[in-house]
Amino acid sequence: MVSPGISLNVADEFSRLAQQRADAPAVVVARHAKPRSAASYERLSFGRCLELADAYTCGLRECGIERYDTALILMKSMQDLAPVFLALWKIGAVPLVFDGGGARQQKLRLIEEAAPKALIGIPISHALRVYYRKAFGSVSHSVSTGHFRFGVPTLGSFLRRRRNGSPTSVPSTADDPVAIVFTSGSTGPPKGVVYTHGNGVAIAEAMKESLAVGPGDICLSGHPAFAMHFLGTGATVVVPGFDPRYPLRADPAALLDVIRH
Repeated sequence: MVSPGISLNVADEFSRLAQQRADAPAVVVARHAKPRSAASYERLSFGRCLELADAYTCGLRECGIERYDTALILMKSMQDLAPVFLALWKIGAVPLVFDGGGARQQKLRLIEEAAPKALIGIPISHALRVYYRKAFGSVSHSVSTGHFRFGVPTLGSFLRRRRNGSPTSVPSTADDPVAIVFTSGSTGPPKGVVYTHGNGVAIAEAMKESLAVGPGDICLSGHPAFAMHFLGTGATVVVPGFDPRYPLRADPAALLDVIRH
């Protein structure tokens, strides 16, 4: 149980974990070159995840993203997602996440209603912002993943900037918002659920107690939300090579290959 009102920032909680397990893998992404082929694996250590988060924190602040700003997240790679979330939490900004499998018009309506200030996404998402100007009308700050500019700053460009030490997190409490996650809409209109920093820590603690998951354990996660929760316990997250928007399309043989490996 996390007491309301106490000083708490999940980014700081992760930083302590990362410093203790700097060389341990935090995220392992499986990739299959073709169906039924053996997977190759890309690894991101806890230490490197923290380094990226620090660089992104400085870059996002320079771009004008501030405390309590909502940032629409339209990303795929878990290796980018984890440090971006940590950076936003350090700033005090709030990631806004939609179910990727929803209908396009539904998602556009929700984006318009949520009115995020920032967009952090893959290059194509910035093209969509130009095409669907009404839905993205509230967005005044944009950042693209990778190194492809599309006229906006990139996460890659943040890594080339000089920094003096590790940026500090804004003061926050257990009651401050840590994310807004929209439901899938399978049982009615999608609803934005507000999670707090207290929720984030409590979920990680509950997973430790109920699943006995913690540092040194390896967890397979087919959904980004669970991946972040597993990371919060200090476990290594393995991300299988399928699109989480369409789990029915996952190749069972490829999943078994990853599980056995």
